[in-house]
Amino acid sequence: MHSLRRSGAGLLIVATLLAGSATACKDKKKEPSISKITPGTTATTVGINLCGLLTPADLKTALGSTFAAGEMRSAVQCQWKTAAGDITFTVTLAAADYAATKRTVSGSGAPVEDVTGVGDQAFSSATPTALLLVATNGPRVVVFGYTAPTVNATTAKPKVIALAKQALAKL
Repeated sequence: MHSLRRSGAGLLIVATLLAGSATACKDKKKEPSISKITPGTTATTVGINLCGLLTPADLKTALGSTFAAGEMRSAVQCQWKTAAGDITFTVTLAAADYAATKRTVSGSGAPVEDVTGVGDQAFSSATPTALLLVATNGPRVVVFGYTAPTVNATTAKPKVIALAKQALAKL
C-alpha cells in the first residue's frame, strides 16, 4: 500500500488544497484581477467557464473513456467523471503562484518533472493512480488532474498534455 504522500489520493489532496486556498480566505481590500487568481477569487469572477474548457468528447478522444459533462466541484475547479466514477479529470485554477504550487506538489513526496511546450511553464507529477500537470498561462496557474485505478504516467502524460494545451488555448 502506498503512503498518502505518494498516492493518487495525496496528489488529489494537494490539488484540493491549492483550489481551496482560493476560496478559504477572502481579501476584502482588493477586487480580483481578471488575469490573476488571488485569495477569494473564483472562476466566475475572472470570467472563466472551467467546465467549458473541455468537453466529454475531448476527454474520450484523449483518454479513451466516456465521461459525463463537467461539474463545478468548487468555485475554482471543474471535474469530469466516468459513469463508474473510477476515472476523473479535473481543471483547477490554483490560488498559489507557480513556484509555491511546485513546492507544494514536491512536498507531497511525488516526483516532479518539468514539462516544455505547455503554457509559459509547466511541470508534472505522477503516482500509480494520478497524474497532475501544472501550467501557467500568463499569471494564471492551472492544475490538470487525471486519476484512475491505474495510471501509466508514460502513456497518460502526453494525453494530459494534449488536453492541457487545448484548454489553455481557450483561456
